[in-house]
Amino acid sequence: MLQKPKMMEGESLIQTELKLAQDLKQCCDAEGKEINPFMSAPILNEIGLIYRKRSPDKLSLIRSAVLLNAAVARQPSNAKFQNDVKEICSYLLQVTGAHKTNTDLVKISKQVKVKIQQMREEAEEKLGLLTEIPYEITDDHFKKLAEQKIKIVEGLQNMITEKYKSIMEYVSAECKNIMGTIPCRFNVTGMGSLARGEITPYSDFEHIILLEEGIQHKSDYKKILEYFRWFSVIFHFIIINLQETIVPSVAIPSLNNSTNPEHNWFYDFYTTRGVSFDGFLVHACKFPLGRTQTTNKKPWTTELIKPVSEMLQYLDFEVALKNGYHLNEVLKETCFVFGNKRVYSEFVQGRCKVQNNDNEAHQRQRMKQLKEDLDNFDVMKMNNLSSASSCNIKRMIYRSISLFISTLGHLYAVATYSTFKTIRQLRKRGAIKDEVARGLLFALAVVCEVRLKVYMAKRRQDDTVDKGETLREWVPDMRTQVVTVVGERSMVECLTTAWILQNFLRDKESSRGFLQDRQLTLVSSFYIKPIVLYTLNLHNRVIEEWLKCKKQSYPNEYLEAFACFRAGEAFSQLGKFKEALEVWKGLENQLKQNPFLNARYLRQKSYCLFNLRKWKDVIEHTNKAKLEIASWNILNYDFKQALYSTAGAAKHRSGLFQEALSEFRDFFKCPLDKTLPRNRQNIAMSLLYVGRCLLELGKADSAIHKGREVLELSKQMKSITVMDSYRLLSRCYFSKQKYKKSLEYCEKELESRNETIDLINNDPQGFVDVERRIEECKEKLGYYGLEPKSVVSPDNGTHNIHNGNEMLQYLDFEVALKNGYHLNEVLKETCFVFGDRKLYDDFEHGRESYIAASVCLSLLLAIDLYSIKFSSSFNVVRQLQKEDRINGETASGLLFALAVACEVRLKVYMAKGRQDDCLDKGETFRDWVSDIRMQVIKIVGERSMVECINVANQLQMFLRMLKSNQCQLLNTKLIIDSSFYLKLQAISLLGCNDRVIKEWNDRHNKQLCVNDYLKSSVCFCVATAYMSSGKYQALQIFLSFENHSVQLNRDFNVAGMILKALCLLNLGKCKEAVEQTNRAKRKMASMDFNDSSFKPALYNIVGIAKYELGLFHEALTEFRNYFKCPFDKTIPRNHMYMIQSLIYVGICLMELGKLDSAMHKPRQALELSKQIKSFFILKSYILLSECYFRKEKYKRSLEYAEKALGCVNEIRDCSIGKHFNIEGIEAVITACKKKLGYDNTACA
Repeated sequence: MLQKPKMMEGESLIQTELKLAQDLKQCCDAEGKEINPFMSAPILNEIGLIYRKRSPDKLSLIRSAVLLNAAVARQPSNAKFQNDVKEICSYLLQVTGAHKTNTDLVKISKQVKVKIQQMREEAEEKLGLLTEIPYEITDDHFKKLAEQKIKIVEGLQNMITEKYKSIMEYVSAECKNIMGTIPCRFNVTGMGSLARGEITPYSDFEHIILLEEGIQHKSDYKKILEYFRWFSVIFHFIIINLQETIVPSVAIPSLNNSTNPEHNWFYDFYTTRGVSFDGFLVHACKFPLGRTQTTNKKPWTTELIKPVSEMLQYLDFEVALKNGYHLNEVLKETCFVFGNKRVYSEFVQGRCKVQNNDNEAHQRQRMKQLKEDLDNFDVMKMNNLSSASSCNIKRMIYRSISLFISTLGHLYAVATYSTFKTIRQLRKRGAIKDEVARGLLFALAVVCEVRLKVYMAKRRQDDTVDKGETLREWVPDMRTQVVTVVGERSMVECLTTAWILQNFLRDKESSRGFLQDRQLTLVSSFYIKPIVLYTLNLHNRVIEEWLKCKKQSYPNEYLEAFACFRAGEAFSQLGKFKEALEVWKGLENQLKQNPFLNARYLRQKSYCLFNLRKWKDVIEHTNKAKLEIASWNILNYDFKQALYSTAGAAKHRSGLFQEALSEFRDFFKCPLDKTLPRNRQNIAMSLLYVGRCLLELGKADSAIHKGREVLELSKQMKSITVMDSYRLLSRCYFSKQKYKKSLEYCEKELESRNETIDLINNDPQGFVDVERRIEECKEKLGYYGLEPKSVVSPDNGTHNIHNGNEMLQYLDFEVALKNGYHLNEVLKETCFVFGDRKLYDDFEHGRESYIAASVCLSLLLAIDLYSIKFSSSFNVVRQLQKEDRINGETASGLLFALAVACEVRLKVYMAKGRQDDCLDKGETFRDWVSDIRMQVIKIVGERSMVECINVANQLQMFLRMLKSNQCQLLNTKLIIDSSFYLKLQAISLLGCNDRVIKEWNDRHNKQLCVNDYLKSSVCFCVATAYMSSGKYQALQIFLSFENHSVQLNRDFNVAGMILKALCLLNLGKCKEAVEQTNRAKRKMASMDFNDSSFKPALYNIVGIAKYELGLFHEALTEFRNYFKCPFDKTIPRNHMYMIQSLIYVGICLMELGKLDSAMHKPRQALELSKQIKSFFILKSYILLSECYFRKEKYKRSLEYAEKALGCVNEIRDCSIGKHFNIEGIEAVITACKKKLGYDNTACA
């Protein structure tokens, strides 16, 4: 028996399925494609077993079979999976009441697989006989080669059709034998491409089952229907076991539910899509069971197992409208597959009667359908492929001919359904001439060849021709790849015929006339070729054909104007802009007669002027063009947005950056169809120019945002604008002095240019520019000092081995500046390892002389200050004490600090087992809450670290003092003071707030501090400790130093005022906090104080205070000022302020009802919090949850609320965890679940 799916006790099948679907989602990427099919196989098998449990429901059995076979396809050697497939097949035969319940359906499927493979191999062999027709041949030679192609393709299609029918006949006979005695005469009838003789070895089997007339009146009619339903399910199982049915085709509700976007995500790329039944989607379902599931738009079921008369009702106009998925059109093209031929003949005769009795309503509906098809499969849509990343050849090429030849046959009431035979019947009747028939047959042969070649090359039913994954593959126009499938000449002749046929039908549709009025002719194909060639991106061919056409007279002015216009466009695409303008010069009057053609001309003219670098002319032309287009009242925004984009680019080149941004603002107001590749390309270019304008205006951060948008869009489209986005981003980061990031994007840009150098017209200046920026970045980063520079030797050679005197040159101050990475400092500390000891002694002696001469230029190391010979740091300290440069206490302090520093480094390296200087926060939210300084202290203990930092602080203060008074350098002694005040500063630097407060309260009254500056500094440290601990007694401490800190140091004065404002804010005294920040601003202005670290803090505090007072607009103004401050964003503290400000901006926007804008801010904060591992991630979750709740998107709100609750629970025992209102988060979760209608079980 089948194994039961794993299921928790009390859990429903639906809940289990949803859980498994989520597990499967974890195995897929963002597009729903499996990352590792081997890992997803067990999950698919489990879901399949769930659908087995829902049997004997027919659809559930079919879905189960598809899922179980999908698991086998991913793990072919898994015996358990294979056994599950065999057992469900056996179970099916038992529930059907079949005559032969012991039949092995898997074995039958294997036999069918062999037959299909033989058909494919034969088709591939015959397809290899087709050769490309050269473009440059005579018309007579072309006709001969065209006839050969028609003969081969038609013969190939007939062979595939007969083989395919015989396979389906074989399966039908097997199903009949399994089910036993048939209750009535019946027929399996094929439809679609099988009936038209255009089927491929990988096509679906679209079919119906016809029953003999009168059977519906029998008393056991329901049993008879049930017999054929199970007949269809067995047939379906045999086809499913071929493992060519993709999972989405059976519409599993948890994976591919078209009515619920949240559950429509799975993309089965792994299963080879081939011979299968039509899908379960409501617009498909062309198989006997039909449409069993309904939707709001399709509320009727449709079964395709019916007696002849009832099946004919689907051809009725009203019934066709009710079904709404062109079933009546599909039923007009059928073929016999298996069963009773008399039943099939009755159906064909009845259908002819229905078609002969067409009324006006039928004709109107037919014309309406024709108009819809002409819009959907317009051959001129090939132009949209210019910026596309893929092409659907079935929609774009195959249907542009095949569909309309069938339409032509229907309108002339041709009885045959083979498309090739339809053309010959039309010629036989005299409806079309021999030349037209040859053109249509050749076009049909080409589109069939294209589809067959693409399917056979991919070994699956896949209509997409796609660009590759490398930038080099993104460069060629998508149309070029389509043309290469069959060659230029074949594709041009095919699409020329398609263009004429579609326009012929378009004329008839618009006039609502009958086709007998006028014959289809190809007489104008010579003049249409330039138009079609442009559509295929063959610009040189366009000009050649246009020059030939100029010698002839055009049939009408419109065609002449259109061909000339396309010739001008071809010149412009080839970079011959002056020639393009010359071609268009005399056309303006003709073009103005057609508003759409004229609009295209105005757009293209602006493009040519732009490329001729006539910026003023572009601006004048686009202004006139906008007015002209507005006067026509054209609602097509493609023309307007192109003009806005070109005008914006021209104004950018003219240095009018603000005006350019205004043009691009108008561009983005146009309601464009963003699914069209051309529009997406225009959007990418416009974003690029917006970024360039912002960069020129000094808004590098905003420019970076645009550059990233362009980069993302370019990668989606597989467009070469990815190269331009790299350039913009490198320039932005360079302007922000982030040279490493700039260098990264420069190198990507250069790599892109080199990759495509032989494919596109790469601007030589572009190479020069990017290489210059690379050099500048490396220079700023000091990369050129990393390797020893070559020194010219006496014999004019170069070498990297230096003698002693040459090496001493690196100690020179100017050379040190030039090298830029302190090589001079490194060379002052050396030791002998191996070689000639005398050479080393000579170098060391020369170095001591050099240091003695330049001692006043070095201020960082004690070895430089006193010309100490020893390079060992411990020995340096002892030598300084020996020479009475420092006293014993100072020497002890320095030695202890040095020992602690070495201990820290050794412990970190040894613990990590490698040279790695970084101490990092962990990956859990609990780790993110802690201060990183606490981890540093744990390495050696609090006391050791405090003493070490105290010594380091005093040593650096001493050196800083010497720097300001170089002339007295050698007369000053370093004295390490062990006083309480200096130690308290060290404790504060380490973030030990409780220790600072305790030491202050215990000892500050017992020790006298003679240095007022030091006392103010320590008071400030204590106040900060009180603040960080949430103890707002800090206000009292300010009183002790605020009065005299003004005279001592303006930094303390301003910092004290800011800290006082922050204290007031935390005490809830928001008005006083605003007043305090205003005083601080005035104080800073009076002192002409512009420190970039204080202003952001002020704006941040006053913004929060105004938010708390309900002044949301004013708060937003303060935060706007905050983000204008040029503070250093690499400092973690500034990162924290930035995240906090983003969150408060989001809260203000939310309170003002701007929910979409509000949600953007916490997302930014969330991303930044993850980067720096900040606890503000929790506040981001809370704000996002609140925003989604207000937007009534309760599922998303619940998701973020649960994430927030998880974070709070993780840190509940930490001090910071007590500040968060867990009851509020739980209330949101409860409210969301209530809104979503979750029951108590689900909530639990």
